[in-house]
Amino acid sequence: MTWLAPLLGGVVAAIAIPSLLVLYFLKLRRKEVDVSTTLLWKKTIHDMQANAPFQRLRRNLLLYLQLLALALAILAIAQPTLRGERGQGGRHVLILDRSASMAADADGEPGGETRLDEAKARALAVLESIPEPGPFSSEAPAEVMVVAFDTKPAVVRSFTTNRAAVREAVERIEASSTPTAIADAMTLLRPYVDPSPGEGDAAPTPGAATHLFSDGRIADLSDARLHPDADFTYHAIGGTGGGAGEGDGTDGAATGEVVGNVGIVALAAERPFNEPGRVDIFARLINTAATARTVDVQLQIDGGGGDLRSITVPGMDAATGSAGSNGIVFSLDRPEAAVCTLAVLDEDALAADDRAHLVIPPARRLRLAMVADRPNPFLEFVLEATSPAVLDTLTPSAYERLIEAGETERYDLVVLDGVALERAPLVRREDDGAEPSEREDVEAGVGFPPGRYLVFNAAPRLPGVALASEAPSDEMAVVVESKREHPVLRVSPIDDERVFRQVRLEIGPPAEVVARSSEGPLIVETFDRDAQALIVAFDPARYRNDWALDRGFVVFVLAAIDYLVADDPTLSAGSLRTGTIASLSLPSGAEDARLEGPDGSSSPLPLTPDGRVNVGPLEEIGVYRLTWSGPPGPRDVTLETGRSARLLPVNLLDETESTIAPASELTFDTTAVSSAGPSAEPEGSRALWPWLLVGCLVIVLVEWWLYNRRVYL
Repeated sequence: MTWLAPLLGGVVAAIAIPSLLVLYFLKLRRKEVDVSTTLLWKKTIHDMQANAPFQRLRRNLLLYLQLLALALAILAIAQPTLRGERGQGGRHVLILDRSASMAADADGEPGGETRLDEAKARALAVLESIPEPGPFSSEAPAEVMVVAFDTKPAVVRSFTTNRAAVREAVERIEASSTPTAIADAMTLLRPYVDPSPGEGDAAPTPGAATHLFSDGRIADLSDARLHPDADFTYHAIGGTGGGAGEGDGTDGAATGEVVGNVGIVALAAERPFNEPGRVDIFARLINTAATARTVDVQLQIDGGGGDLRSITVPGMDAATGSAGSNGIVFSLDRPEAAVCTLAVLDEDALAADDRAHLVIPPARRLRLAMVADRPNPFLEFVLEATSPAVLDTLTPSAYERLIEAGETERYDLVVLDGVALERAPLVRREDDGAEPSEREDVEAGVGFPPGRYLVFNAAPRLPGVALASEAPSDEMAVVVESKREHPVLRVSPIDDERVFRQVRLEIGPPAEVVARSSEGPLIVETFDRDAQALIVAFDPARYRNDWALDRGFVVFVLAAIDYLVADDPTLSAGSLRTGTIASLSLPSGAEDARLEGPDGSSSPLPLTPDGRVNVGPLEEIGVYRLTWSGPPGPRDVTLETGRSARLLPVNLLDETESTIAPASELTFDTTAVSSAGPSAEPEGSRALWPWLLVGCLVIVLVEWWLYNRRVYL
C-alpha cells in the first residue's frame, strides 16, 4: 500500500484531532432557567459536570465514533492506494501490434479470443497500474499515448491524462490484414522514448515508459533503432500457437500444447511460351506445428468450384526453428482470362493466410523485334524459345523507318542489342498537363517511341538515362549490389557475375538502379507514360563475358520478357501484398480513375502527368478493380458501362506473419529485449480513499442516530 498525499493527511490530523478533543474538554454554556425541582434533571447536572473545563474525560461512545470518523476522513485525504506492483507517473506509451498475425486465435482454438484481444486486455492492465493522483494530491497526473502499427504506425490517441479516452482508444483498435513493420513506429516515437541528455551538470531526463504488445513476428527489427537506456518493456502475446515446444530453445509458447498454422506464403501463375493455352499455378504452403499436417487445398476458378487436392506439409524443424514447407502445382487448359482463388479448407489458428487470389491474363503469342547491327545467336536462341507469333530481326536503320511511320506499336517487346538509336527521330507527344519545363520538352519532341524495351550494351535516350562516358570501362567489374526482390533478379540472381567493358551510365529520376557494379549502374529500369525499358549495361556474349553460356542468362531473359510484357510490372510477380502502395501505369487517354475494393467501396484516384496512378495502402485481402474512362490496355477489359478495368489481386503471402509462434526476445539494431511474460504483468492499482469516505459517512450517520436516541430517552 502506498500513500499519494501523506503530508497533507498528517497536517489535517494534527489540526482536526486535537480540535475535537478540546471541544470535549470545554464546558458548554447553557441558558439559566428557574425550575421547581432538580430531581428530574439529574442527567443534566451530570452533563454540566462532565463539560466543566478541563475535567477528566469519561468514556463516551459518541467521542469514540467521532474520532473514528475523523480518522477515516484523514486517511482518505492521505489517499492510500493498493497495487501488486508499483507503477510510475510521468509519460507512458502503449504500442499495440495490429498486424495480420495478431488476428490469430490466442489459445490456438478457432473462433476464440484473438491475440489482439489479449493485447488489449494486457494494455488496459498496464494502464490500471499507472498511479492516478487523487483530488488532494500535488503530483501531476500521468500522460498516456496509444499507438497501433502494422506496416505503418498510427497514433490512436496522443498524450492525455484522460484515462477513459485512453481505454476507448485501446478498445477501438482492430486487426488488419497487413504484415508487421516497426521501424517507422520507433522513428515516430523516438522523441518521446529516448532519454534526453541533461545540460551541464543536470541529470539526464528519462524518456516515456514504453510498453510493446506484440507476438514479436516483426520482419524489420534489424532496421528499428532502440536506445539502450530506454524504459522499454516487451509483452509477448500468444501463449500457445504453433511453433516449437517447451524447452527446445526456439521461439514459441513457454507452456501449453503447441498449436500449428498452415498458410499460403507464395502463389504465382505461368503460361509456357510454347503452350500459351495452358496455365501452371504454383503455390507454397508452410506449417508451423511440431508435426506434419495434411490439409485439403482447393483451386477455385472465377468464384466457382475447382480442383480439390490434399497436401502434406512437414512440421517445424526443431533444430533450426524454421517452418515446414511444401509446394503444390495445378495445371489447367485455360486460354481465357480467369480469377483464381486458392483456399486451405481446414481450420487453423490464422485465417488471413488460408486464401490467396490470382488474376490470369488471356493467352497470346508475343510479337517480338530484335534490333541489332550484327548477329547474336545466343539472344536469338532465347527469343525463339518463347515461340513468338512474330520475331523480326531488324537493322537499326530499318527500325528507324518504322519509327518514322509510327508502326513500332505492332510489337509487344523490342530487344535492342548494342543499339541506342541516337539518330532515331524523336516522337512528339500531346501536352497532358505537365509542368512548364516538361511541356517545353514535349514541344521540342523529346521522348522515345512508345513500347517495351529490353536493352543490352547501350544507353538509349530514355527518361533518366544518359551516357557518363563515350568509352566503356576497360576494367573488370564485379556486382556489388542488386535488388534481389525485383521480379527479374528473384528468379535469376547475378551476384556472382564478372562484367567486362561495361557501358558507363548516369542515372536520374525516374530511372532506378536494379543492380550496381564496381563501375556504376549495371541494370537499370526506367519508364515514362508510354515507354518502359530494362537496360543491361554490358554485352553478355562479347568482351570475354561468358554469362550468355550460362543457364542463368536464359532464365534472366525469359523473366525480363515476362516482366516487361505484363499489364503492369508491379503485378508481374503474380499479385500485390497487403500494406503496399503500388504505382500503376494506365494507357494514354485514361482519365477519371477509380479504385473499387473487395468490400464494394469506391474511391477516386488522381493521375500523374506521366499517366500513372498510386493506389494504396491496400489493406484488405481480395481482388480490387481499377477502372477508368478511356481505352483499355492489351490485357485490360471493357465493362458493360464502357469503362476500362484492370483486376488487382492483393494477398498476405508473408512467411513471417504465417509463422505465428510468439518470439520470446526482440533484437533491434543494437539492443535485445526479452519478453516480460504474463507473470510480470502489473496488477491494477486500487484507490482506498473512496471506501474510507464511505466508512466515514456511515459512522457519522450512526453517531447522529445514537446522539438523537440518547436525547429521546
